[in-house]
Amino acid sequence: MGSRELQDWEAYYAVEPWGQLRDNMHAGMIASLLANQGRKRGSRAQTYEDFLLVPAQDKFEDNRKRFFGSLKSLAKRGG
Repeated sequence: MGSRELQDWEAYYAVEPWGQLRDNMHAGMIASLLANQGRKRGSRAQTYEDFLLVPAQDKFEDNRKRFFGSLKSLAKRGG
């Protein structure tokens, strides 16, 4: 993979992330939907972030940096 292709994948990941964090977000969305069905009027609505296993932004940035860092090191080694 060349550096240009790596940059393209990194840009795509910034817009449409994939992997465990994204799956965690989807599960959180479903959990919040189910939790909010029975909530009382005037109570705070649950968000998907309330059900994440870790804080979303922290984990997202950490995963992104590690993932693309490892790809860059692979590209430098030639494979």
